[in-house]
Amino acid sequence: MSFDINWESIASDNNISDQLLEFLNDKLGSLELPEYLNGLQVVKFSLGERSPEITIKDVDFPFPEFYSESDGAHSKQQNDYQNSAMQRRQGLHQKTAPLSPTKQSISSRYPQTNFEIDSDLQLTVDLKFDSKIYIEVICNLLVNYPAPEFIKLPVRLKITDLYIHSLAIVAYLEKKLFISFLCDINDDEQLSGRADSVASTTSGLDTRENSQRIDIIKNLRIEGEMGSYEPSNFSVNLANVSNGSILRNIGKIEKFLVSALRGMLISELAWPSWIEL
Repeated sequence: MSFDINWESIASDNNISDQLLEFLNDKLGSLELPEYLNGLQVVKFSLGERSPEITIKDVDFPFPEFYSESDGAHSKQQNDYQNSAMQRRQGLHQKTAPLSPTKQSISSRYPQTNFEIDSDLQLTVDLKFDSKIYIEVICNLLVNYPAPEFIKLPVRLKITDLYIHSLAIVAYLEKKLFISFLCDINDDEQLSGRADSVASTTSGLDTRENSQRIDIIKNLRIEGEMGSYEPSNFSVNLANVSNGSILRNIGKIEKFLVSALRGMLISELAWPSWIEL
């Protein structure tokens, strides 16, 4: 099952873009920067006009871990909803194909929790996002010889064409929405073959192993250019700076930024982490 998203209204919402820009700057500001770099800041962010493709693969109750985020109101409604919730669980598994013909849906591995209510829902989705996201970052490339920060060279980096193809879960409980990425999907493989990966994702592996198993960002394009983003402040003699050295260090900045963005998304979104909306 697939559905359409009113992506235009999301992408054109300046409040959403501003919040995402603030989020990125908050995370980048907490990074330990290499000695050749400072002043790292996102100055522009756009989600772009191309929407993600989302296909629903499974419907079930939320993973038990999500209930730890609940304020406890679920427990007050347990007696009213438990019977109907169990009937609903059985109905879902009769009507919905599992991730694999030989595997049960993942959340059925757990016993019924004491907090589930009839409105709780979790979708397992195939999320493919061949995006037109645009992120613009500025920073300073430092020349630390013959003295620290002897020269600061302004650098502008433009990130575009970010590509994601992952198996994700979207859980709804008590008017809260939880999103987490389980594993990457190769474009040439069948999703049904990912059942084992989903099971291993939720089976108690430590965060380090989970992070090594998923990239989230499968590809992107990054272009770096040296030049002043504040022309009046850029008047430095580059006669003693090697062009080759500058280009190599810009390449280092690009690699550092890509690694930082990927690590940030893994830390925030890859199971057992999630975002709550």
